[in-house]
Amino acid sequence: MQTATVNTLGFKLNYEVPSSVEEFDRLAKRSGAALDEANKNVIYRSVLATFRDGFLHGLEEVKEGDQVVSSAIDGLDKLTGIERKSKVTKPEVKDADGKITQEEVTAWDEKEDVYKERVFATLAAQGQFPSAEAAAAAYAVHAQKVIDAIAFDPSKTERASAGPKKTPKTYVGIASALVELAGSLEVAVSKFNAKTGRNVETTLEALAKGIWEDQAAQKKSIAAGYAG
Repeated sequence: MQTATVNTLGFKLNYEVPSSVEEFDRLAKRSGAALDEANKNVIYRSVLATFRDGFLHGLEEVKEGDQVVSSAIDGLDKLTGIERKSKVTKPEVKDADGKITQEEVTAWDEKEDVYKERVFATLAAQGQFPSAEAAAAAYAVHAQKVIDAIAFDPSKTERASAGPKKTPKTYVGIASALVELAGSLEVAVSKFNAKTGRNVETTLEALAKGIWEDQAAQKKSIAAGYAG
Protein backbone atom coordinates (compact mmCIF):
# COMPACT_ATOMS: atom_id res chain seq x y z
CA MET A 1 0.00 0.00 0.00
CA GLN A 2 1.00 3.65 -0.38
CA THR A 3 -0.20 6.91 1.10
CA ALA A 4 -2.33 9.34 -0.93
CA THR A 5 -3.26 12.86 0.14
CA VAL A 6 -6.92 13.90 -0.11
CA ASN A 7 -8.62 17.22 0.60
CA THR A 8 -12.17 17.30 1.92
CA LEU A 9 -14.23 19.56 4.20
CA GLY A 10 -11.19 21.80 4.60
CA PHE A 11 -8.98 18.98 5.88
CA LYS A 12 -5.82 17.63 4.26
CA LEU A 13 -5.82 13.92 5.02
CA ASN A 14 -3.65 10.88 4.34
CA TYR A 15 -5.25 7.69 3.05
CA GLU A 16 -3.80 4.27 2.22
CA VAL A 17 -4.35 3.11 -1.39
CA PRO A 18 -3.01 0.26 -3.56
CA SER A 19 0.52 0.77 -4.84
CA SER A 20 0.17 -1.47 -7.92
CA VAL A 21 -2.36 -2.75 -10.44
CA GLU A 22 -1.93 -6.25 -9.04
CA GLU A 23 -2.68 -5.07 -5.51
CA PHE A 24 -5.78 -3.20 -6.71
CA ASP A 25 -7.07 -6.33 -8.49
CA ARG A 26 -6.41 -8.44 -5.38
CA LEU A 27 -8.36 -6.04 -3.16
CA ALA A 28 -11.17 -5.86 -5.71
CA LYS A 29 -11.21 -9.67 -5.85
CA ARG A 30 -11.32 -9.76 -9.64
CA SER A 31 -8.76 -9.74 -12.42
CA GLY A 32 -8.64 -6.59 -14.56
CA ALA A 33 -10.44 -4.48 -11.94
CA ALA A 34 -7.84 -1.68 -12.03
CA LEU A 35 -8.05 -1.29 -15.81
CA ASP A 36 -11.85 -1.49 -15.72
CA GLU A 37 -12.11 1.23 -13.06
CA ALA A 38 -9.54 3.40 -14.86
CA ASN A 39 -11.56 3.16 -18.10
CA LYS A 40 -14.77 4.06 -16.28
CA ASN A 41 -13.06 7.01 -14.62
CA VAL A 42 -11.91 8.49 -17.95
CA ILE A 43 -15.32 7.89 -19.55
CA TYR A 44 -17.26 9.57 -16.75
CA ARG A 45 -14.67 12.29 -16.07
CA SER A 46 -14.03 13.40 -19.64
CA VAL A 47 -15.65 11.46 -22.48
CA LEU A 48 -19.30 11.82 -21.45
CA ALA A 49 -19.02 15.58 -20.84
CA THR A 50 -17.48 15.96 -24.29
CA PHE A 51 -20.19 13.76 -25.78
CA ARG A 52 -23.07 15.69 -24.22
CA ASP A 53 -21.69 18.99 -25.44
CA GLY A 54 -20.89 17.51 -28.87
CA PHE A 55 -24.28 15.87 -29.35
CA LEU A 56 -26.15 19.03 -28.40
CA HIS A 57 -23.84 21.66 -29.92
CA GLY A 58 -21.44 19.87 -32.27
CA LEU A 59 -17.77 18.93 -32.37
CA GLU A 60 -15.06 20.94 -34.07
CA GLU A 61 -12.62 19.45 -36.54
CA VAL A 62 -9.57 17.88 -34.89
CA LYS A 63 -6.19 18.04 -36.59
CA GLU A 64 -2.75 16.68 -35.85
CA GLY A 65 -0.43 18.81 -37.92
CA ASP A 66 -1.91 18.90 -41.43
CA GLN A 67 -3.83 15.65 -40.97
CA VAL A 68 -7.53 15.68 -40.07
CA VAL A 69 -8.07 13.22 -37.23
CA SER A 70 -11.84 13.72 -37.08
CA SER A 71 -14.17 15.96 -39.09
CA ALA A 72 -16.49 18.55 -37.61
CA ILE A 73 -19.91 17.19 -36.60
CA ASP A 74 -23.09 19.26 -36.30
CA GLY A 75 -24.99 19.25 -33.03
CA LEU A 76 -28.69 18.86 -32.30
CA ASP A 77 -29.14 22.63 -32.28
CA LYS A 78 -27.80 23.08 -35.81
CA LEU A 79 -29.44 19.93 -37.21
CA THR A 80 -32.90 20.94 -35.97
CA GLY A 81 -32.64 24.72 -35.83
CA ILE A 82 -34.00 24.63 -32.27
CA GLU A 83 -31.73 26.69 -30.05
CA ARG A 84 -30.91 25.96 -26.43
CA LYS A 85 -32.00 28.74 -24.10
CA SER A 86 -29.22 31.00 -22.89
CA LYS A 87 -28.96 34.14 -20.83
CA VAL A 88 -26.63 37.13 -20.69
CA THR A 89 -25.50 38.43 -17.31
CA LYS A 90 -23.09 41.16 -16.23
CA PRO A 91 -21.33 39.88 -13.10
CA GLU A 92 -19.06 42.25 -11.21
CA VAL A 93 -15.37 41.37 -11.51
CA LYS A 94 -12.69 42.91 -9.30
CA ASP A 95 -9.19 43.21 -10.76
CA ALA A 96 -5.87 43.19 -8.88
CA ASP A 97 -6.17 46.93 -8.17
CA GLY A 98 -9.62 46.54 -6.68
CA LYS A 99 -11.37 48.14 -9.64
CA ILE A 100 -14.81 46.64 -10.29
CA THR A 101 -15.91 46.11 -13.87
CA GLN A 102 -18.88 44.40 -15.50
CA GLU A 103 -18.53 42.30 -18.62
CA GLU A 104 -21.28 40.45 -20.45
CA VAL A 105 -21.19 36.69 -19.92
CA THR A 106 -23.41 34.32 -21.91
CA ALA A 107 -24.37 31.06 -20.19
CA TRP A 108 -26.83 28.26 -20.78
CA ASP A 109 -30.24 28.83 -19.19
CA GLU A 110 -31.53 25.32 -19.85
CA LYS A 111 -30.17 22.02 -18.52
CA GLU A 112 -28.85 19.52 -21.07
CA ASP A 113 -31.60 16.93 -20.52
CA VAL A 114 -34.35 19.57 -20.48
CA TYR A 115 -33.13 21.01 -23.79
CA LYS A 116 -32.80 17.57 -25.41
CA GLU A 117 -36.32 16.56 -24.35
CA ARG A 118 -37.73 19.89 -25.57
CA VAL A 119 -36.13 19.39 -28.98
CA PHE A 120 -37.59 15.91 -29.42
CA ALA A 121 -41.00 17.04 -28.16
CA THR A 122 -40.93 20.00 -30.58
CA LEU A 123 -40.03 17.78 -33.53
CA ALA A 124 -42.96 15.52 -32.67
CA ALA A 125 -45.32 18.48 -32.26
CA GLN A 126 -44.25 19.73 -35.70
CA GLY A 127 -45.26 16.37 -37.17
CA GLN A 128 -41.75 15.33 -38.16
CA PHE A 129 -42.01 12.25 -35.94
CA PRO A 130 -45.01 10.39 -34.45
CA SER A 131 -43.69 10.91 -30.91
CA ALA A 132 -40.81 12.38 -28.91
CA GLU A 133 -39.56 8.83 -28.34
CA ALA A 134 -39.47 8.22 -32.08
CA ALA A 135 -37.54 11.47 -32.57
CA ALA A 136 -34.98 10.41 -29.97
CA ALA A 137 -34.61 7.00 -31.60
CA ALA A 138 -33.98 8.65 -34.97
CA TYR A 139 -30.94 10.44 -33.53
CA ALA A 140 -29.38 7.32 -31.96
CA VAL A 141 -27.12 6.77 -34.98
CA HIS A 142 -25.96 10.37 -34.81
CA ALA A 143 -25.24 9.98 -31.10
CA GLN A 144 -23.02 6.99 -31.87
CA LYS A 145 -21.25 9.02 -34.58
CA VAL A 146 -20.48 11.75 -32.05
CA ILE A 147 -19.03 9.46 -29.39
CA ASP A 148 -17.02 7.56 -32.03
CA ALA A 149 -15.27 10.84 -32.88
CA ILE A 150 -14.13 11.41 -29.27
CA ALA A 151 -10.65 10.08 -28.56
CA PHE A 152 -10.08 8.14 -25.34
CA ASP A 153 -7.47 10.36 -23.70
CA PRO A 154 -6.51 9.56 -20.07
CA SER A 155 -4.15 12.55 -20.04
CA LYS A 156 -7.05 15.01 -20.04
CA THR A 157 -8.27 16.54 -16.82
CA GLU A 158 -11.95 16.64 -15.90
CA ARG A 159 -13.90 18.47 -18.58
CA ALA A 160 -16.88 20.70 -17.91
CA SER A 161 -19.53 21.38 -20.52
CA ALA A 162 -18.70 24.38 -22.69
CA GLY A 163 -20.87 27.47 -22.65
CA PRO A 164 -22.70 28.88 -25.65
CA LYS A 165 -20.67 30.46 -28.41
CA LYS A 166 -21.37 34.18 -28.49
CA THR A 167 -22.76 35.38 -31.81
CA PRO A 168 -20.59 38.18 -33.25
CA LYS A 169 -22.22 41.61 -32.97
CA THR A 170 -22.03 41.98 -36.76
CA TYR A 171 -24.67 39.29 -37.21
CA VAL A 172 -26.88 40.77 -34.48
CA GLY A 173 -26.79 43.96 -36.54
CA ILE A 174 -27.69 42.06 -39.72
CA ALA A 175 -30.56 40.34 -37.93
CA SER A 176 -31.85 43.69 -36.65
CA ALA A 177 -31.69 45.14 -40.18
CA LEU A 178 -33.59 42.12 -41.53
CA VAL A 179 -36.31 42.61 -38.92
CA GLU A 180 -36.58 46.28 -39.87
CA LEU A 181 -36.88 45.43 -43.57
CA ALA A 182 -39.41 42.64 -42.95
CA GLY A 183 -41.53 44.77 -40.64
CA SER A 184 -41.51 42.36 -37.70
CA LEU A 185 -39.39 39.68 -36.06
CA GLU A 186 -41.94 36.99 -36.90
CA VAL A 187 -41.91 37.81 -40.63
CA ALA A 188 -38.10 38.09 -40.69
CA VAL A 189 -37.65 34.67 -39.08
CA SER A 190 -40.27 33.13 -41.37
CA LYS A 191 -38.54 34.48 -44.48
CA PHE A 192 -35.11 33.38 -43.24
CA ASN A 193 -36.32 29.86 -42.46
CA ALA A 194 -38.06 29.56 -45.83
CA LYS A 195 -34.99 30.67 -47.75
CA THR A 196 -32.40 28.63 -45.85
CA GLY A 197 -34.42 25.56 -44.86
CA ARG A 198 -33.52 26.16 -41.23
CA ASN A 199 -35.87 26.24 -38.27
CA VAL A 200 -34.62 29.00 -35.98
CA GLU A 201 -36.77 30.21 -33.12
CA THR A 202 -38.52 33.57 -33.14
CA THR A 203 -35.97 35.57 -31.17
CA LEU A 204 -33.46 38.13 -32.40
CA GLU A 205 -30.58 36.14 -30.85
CA ALA A 206 -31.64 32.93 -32.61
CA LEU A 207 -32.03 34.75 -35.93
CA ALA A 208 -28.57 36.34 -35.59
CA LYS A 209 -27.00 32.98 -34.80
CA GLY A 210 -28.84 31.38 -37.71
CA ILE A 211 -27.48 34.00 -40.12
CA TRP A 212 -23.98 33.50 -38.68
CA GLU A 213 -24.13 29.72 -39.15
CA ASP A 214 -25.66 30.02 -42.63
CA GLN A 215 -22.88 32.35 -43.74
CA ALA A 216 -20.25 30.00 -42.29
CA ALA A 217 -21.79 27.04 -44.14
CA GLN A 218 -21.75 28.98 -47.41
CA LYS A 219 -18.07 29.86 -46.94
CA LYS A 220 -17.21 26.19 -46.37
CA SER A 221 -19.18 25.20 -49.46
CA ILE A 222 -17.36 27.76 -51.60
CA ALA A 223 -13.99 26.69 -50.20
CA ALA A 224 -14.81 23.04 -50.88
CA GLY A 225 -15.57 23.95 -54.49
CA TYR A 226 -12.16 25.52 -54.92
CA ALA A 227 -10.47 22.60 -53.16
CA GLY A 228 -12.13 20.11 -55.50
